[in-house]
Amino acid sequence: MDICKYIPSKAITAHIKEIGHKFTLPEKAAIIYHNNHMTLNEKFAAWEELIDTEPDCSQPAGLYHMELSSYHAFLKEYMDLQLRQIERFKENTQGKYIYYVSKWHHKSFRYNSDDDGWRNGQECYFTTYEACVKYIKSILMEDDGGADFYRISRAELNSPDSKPHIYLECDENLDIIDVSFSEGMNDKDLDIEAELMGLYFIIPTPFRHGDIVKSGEEKMVLDTFDYWDSRTMLERGVPADDRRISRADRQLEGKKHHVDSSDMMAYGYAVITPKSRNYSLYKGAYYIDFDGFGIMGAREILDMEYYEPSESAEDKILKLLSMKLQRKIGEDTFANVYRFLVREGKLGCARTALCGEYDADIKSLLRRGEPE
Repeated sequence: MDICKYIPSKAITAHIKEIGHKFTLPEKAAIIYHNNHMTLNEKFAAWEELIDTEPDCSQPAGLYHMELSSYHAFLKEYMDLQLRQIERFKENTQGKYIYYVSKWHHKSFRYNSDDDGWRNGQECYFTTYEACVKYIKSILMEDDGGADFYRISRAELNSPDSKPHIYLECDENLDIIDVSFSEGMNDKDLDIEAELMGLYFIIPTPFRHGDIVKSGEEKMVLDTFDYWDSRTMLERGVPADDRRISRADRQLEGKKHHVDSSDMMAYGYAVITPKSRNYSLYKGAYYIDFDGFGIMGAREILDMEYYEPSESAEDKILKLLSMKLQRKIGEDTFANVYRFLVREGKLGCARTALCGEYDADIKSLLRRGEPE
């Protein structure tokens, strides 16, 4: 199987093909699992292709891994579990549950995002899954212009312990892309559910220390990946006098046995800006923060691309910081230019706020007319 066709990042795909890197069967299964752009049925087809084309293997037990005598058999069990979860979610013959929908209106990561991106679907509730789907198709998709993603959630009536994180997530065509449902699962089912997410593995990337990268909504100047060994750190532009290099190999060996895929991180520097539109609050606008979590998890890393900065003050700061990390400019030059870019950013924010107030005043005057 050409696993590269399931890696969203064009930059990473080209790099893997260039160096001829080979992934193991579990790693290939995990790459398909982490693909944020495939429906569940498309993932099923890809896993079936793995079973048909890749030699089987066993797997020893680990902190985040089951002992598996056949990885092919595990993949079949995993797919069967997903189908059973979906059927359990839809079943409501006793009328214990209600269903409701939330919408996501932009094609970016829903994972590791705050809940503010989800909007309730007009506060409507349904006694069957089918009625909720019919409402989405007839009202939200036709009359309301649709959305990029839909989340159909289920809650138990008259129960203070009802779990709001039980849901099916669908794309704009209502094809299921994710299921979050654990009711009725025994210990073995829970282990099967966690297996693909638990795999910690190395994803070769072309990115260097100081490159400007983006994944989903996150853009930053790359510092390091947490799975870079000492040799890779030096090859990727980390300065030889960086004290982290001396302990990188020892730390990486420990991580392989004590972390899962959510701990696969790209560390970097981001430009933080206030969210308020009130220009008087922009006193501390545009400051640099070392993002300790950065681009976090295999799903986000597999989506990483180079980012081409715009002419905004924020992106100019990213470019300036990139030049500093790559030692193309010194500390003094960085500090002086950064100071002017922050001033440019604050002035731009103030101008936007003032123009907004001006437009509002003009519109109000036009509505009222001249006083008699």
